[in-house]
This record gives sequence, C-alpha cells and structure tokens, in this order.
Amino acid sequence: MTYALSDMAVYWLRHRSPTVLAVIGLAMIAVSAVFLLGVGLALPFMNKGEVASLHASFAPSANAIDADIVLPQEPYPVQVRHRIEGTSDLVVTFLAWAFWRAAGLMLLGMTAWKLRLFTAERSDRTMAGVGLLMGRPLVLFGVWDRIRMGWAWPTPSTAAFSTTTGPASW
Repeated sequence: MTYALSDMAVYWLRHRSPTVLAVIGLAMIAVSAVFLLGVGLALPFMNKGEVASLHASFAPSANAIDADIVLPQEPYPVQVRHRIEGTSDLVVTFLAWAFWRAAGLMLLGMTAWKLRLFTAERSDRTMAGVGLLMGRPLVLFGVWDRIRMGWAWPTPSTAAFSTTTGPASW
C-alpha cells in the first residue's frame, strides 16, 4: 500500500529533469529523517509510561505475538474488527514516515533511470569504482558507529549456538 500510494504521488513528476527529481527526492527523505529525529529528541521529555508503551510496541510480549498468529484463523468479522482498531496507527505511520521515505527513494530511482545508470552504456569498471567510492565510506561509518555503541563481533562459539547473534540483536 505504501508504494502504491507513493507512486501515485510521484508519477506526476516523471517528466522533470534529473536534478529536480534528485532535489525533491532528497528533500522528501529529509522529511522522514526530521520526523524520526524529532521523536528521538522528544523521548527524554516523555513520561515513563509513554516511553514504556513505545518500547512495548517494538518488542511485543509473547501473548501479543500468539494473538497475531491466531488472528488469521479467526472468523473474518473478527479479523476486520482487529484491523480497524490498528488503522489509525498505520495512517499516522504512513503520513509521518513511510510515504516520505518511499516517495523520496522512488524519485532517486527515477533520477538514476534518467541518468541512464541502469544501462550498460557505462563501463563496469566505472560503475564499480563509483560504487566503491560511495559504498566503502558508508560501510566504514556503519562499522564505526556500531563499535562506538558497544557492539562486538560474535565469536564462533556464540554464533554457532545462539539465535541472538543476527542483526536483530545488534
């Protein structure tokens, strides 16, 4: 749904120049980033109950997970009632974050398409060089940030027997 609605919005920009598409795309991604930054900056000012409910929504209890697993087995009217109850949260998430991010990424993809980056006109060496020059600093920053936050490489003994060594536990 997010991509269908975002696509309807960015479709009208398809005839714009790559520069305009890139600027609008980056601006749209910035909207979602500013929203997330605002939420992060507001956390210290929230009361403990609000913060606890926010954390609980990202780490549901076993009972909540079991209820979600059982829900598709319920009669259709029960499923609809449950979906209607969660609709307001989805609308807020879509308008505040998902739409801006998806539409911005679509516009950046349209920019790359108009610049003919997806064709074989450019040499493989050139594109590999551009990818390395852009990708390596991003990966190195990500590793630096993980180490700064106290992350450590999983050891072979813990990685072989633990299910918590994947990205979800980082």
